[in-house]
Amino acid sequence: AKLQDVEAGQLCSVVEHGAGRRIRVELLPQSGVVGWLTTATKVEVLVIPVTKEEAEAQLHPRQPELVMLTVSPTGTTSGFWVELFMLETASFGDVKQALSDKLQRPEVVTKGRFVQRKGAASFSAIRDDELLGARRDLLFIGADLR
Repeated sequence: AKLQDVEAGQLCSVVEHGAGRRIRVELLPQSGVVGWLTTATKVEVLVIPVTKEEAEAQLHPRQPELVMLTVSPTGTTSGFWVELFMLETASFGDVKQALSDKLQRPEVVTKGRFVQRKGAASFSAIRDDELLGARRDLLFIGADLR
């Protein structure tokens, strides 16, 4: 690959800034292809500047991990909870369906919802299309989990 063959969306790492509107870039993933681009022409349209770490993450995305979730019904102090294993990229709707399947209770999907604490005694609902993200301990309301 050569620098003049840059394509739209090409990942690059800015190596140094030159005179005027020129930057020296290294094209990624073709490490070692280095050259100068004028920011007024090709760069704004064709090149996405990223760090090498960001480029690596885009070129080789990390596979989603299987994580353990703890689902506790709100309002109980008995220490009861349900454990589920889901991909970290799951939505709360996916978790609700898995919980319903595990407990063999269809009302978990139709009547229940996940919530988060908003103060000492109040909760706000979490939408089914929202992703889990880093949350692992979940609160559930509206359907019996036993």
